[in-house]
Amino acid sequence: MKRLILSTLLIWLIQSGFAGENTLHGLFFGDYYWMAQHHNNELENKNGFWIRRVFVTFDRSINDNWDARIRFEMNSAGDFSSPDKLTPYIKDAYFRYQWNDTKIRLGISPTPSWYQVSKLWGYRHIERTPALLQKMYGSRDLGIAIQGSMLSNQILYHVMLGNGSGLGSETNKGKQFNASLALPLKAFIVQLSGYYESLPDKQRRSLIQGLFGYHNENHRVGVLYARQQHKTTMDKRPLSILSFFGSKRFTNRLGLFARWDHTFDSNPKGDQITFFPLYPKAAADIFIAGLDIRVEKEIHILPNIEAVTYAENDQNTQPRSDLLLRLTFYAKL
Repeated sequence: MKRLILSTLLIWLIQSGFAGENTLHGLFFGDYYWMAQHHNNELENKNGFWIRRVFVTFDRSINDNWDARIRFEMNSAGDFSSPDKLTPYIKDAYFRYQWNDTKIRLGISPTPSWYQVSKLWGYRHIERTPALLQKMYGSRDLGIAIQGSMLSNQILYHVMLGNGSGLGSETNKGKQFNASLALPLKAFIVQLSGYYESLPDKQRRSLIQGLFGYHNENHRVGVLYARQQHKTTMDKRPLSILSFFGSKRFTNRLGLFARWDHTFDSNPKGDQITFFPLYPKAAADIFIAGLDIRVEKEIHILPNIEAVTYAENDQNTQPRSDLLLRLTFYAKL
């Protein structure tokens, strides 16, 4: 029934998308992958084709002040064992009011801590942003968000009050307050962001993240530091990450990208990461690099590697390194 409803909505959007004030666009990406080495012996030498993600987005401009968006997404399971077909769900669903430089969104929309990092990294089809990969926050939440500027346009802000449950339904009384502040510089990006969230059983979760970057038509470079704190009645569980990333386009056809993430703490959710599960009981260094071959304007082929080395765990033993080789394909419609 869920798939029937989504298919019916999608057909309606496609038919409506040809109207004058509507736009319909999408993208998809996937890989041929080979898990050349992995700390989990069961995953070693796994290989095959998969479509990792499909987007279909419908935007409607209602008038000068109001617009709306619905975005459908479909994902593979990414667990190296499930034979299920791609699972569809709604990724964005909001309407927006804009007055001068102030924008107000109500519904499912991008979170302030994620949005600017994703734009600067620019290679979501290769890997998620550093803190998102580590499940330190979600890329979307359901709530109300406000974007604008203050102090005579000297500071840009993006604040959001949401459930804190991402695309899922609310399951507790607590809410998440997520915010970012940035300097409106042309080529440079300076941003401070984070969130505070109350959880059941007197638990609290918070994050602070700093981003500095530079970008122009052919270059992007950035450095990010994020620290999450999860407080319970018994203890505090920190998770910190430092990331350096960059990309360069040498010609219209050829580009290069690379990234290094260093986690200062073990991540208990590491083995829950889809498409490339990490060892959950040791700090890690993650290396990503590859070529960006532009076949046509919106079609790319990207040979790339993702490698992980681990520090010693609590038992003073060092887990085996991970090595994933991929030939990624990406198309924007």
